[in-house]
Amino acid sequence: MMKKVLFISCLFAITSCKTSLKQDDIIQINYGTSFGNCRGYCVHNTSITKEWTVKMDKTWADSIRNPTKYDSTKTERSFWDTLMAKYEQSNFSQLGEKIGCPDCTDRGAEWLEIVRNNGLKKKITFDYYADMGKLNPLLDAIDPLRKENR
Repeated sequence: MMKKVLFISCLFAITSCKTSLKQDDIIQINYGTSFGNCRGYCVHNTSITKEWTVKMDKTWADSIRNPTKYDSTKTERSFWDTLMAKYEQSNFSQLGEKIGCPDCTDRGAEWLEIVRNNGLKKKITFDYYADMGKLNPLLDAIDPLRKENR
């Protein structure tokens, strides 16, 4: 388990070190969902870089019956380009860290985090499948991954 986490961390570090990056380029988009009152696989996280997409599913409780699952695939260039274009059109940077009441009364929570090569990160947590206005096109671009997390 620890070796897998270390491998994934190293993978992101290696693929993120490009000398052609500008100081504030996006190097990773993290997305996830969680449900507090859930059994089984209740937490789903996906990390997307230009090179790799890594998915993780885990449980809140019984990790013996439900061990953490990982899956990694190469990120399609067109998918990454679409995410970057949709990010540019969104109002992500203007939104607060928490919108609505994520996972209140077990409605579930979603989150989206942007990581830049200068070390800056911004994470927004919001109600599961809420209407997020100008952020919707970016969420729609991520939608194939969102559907896997339902």
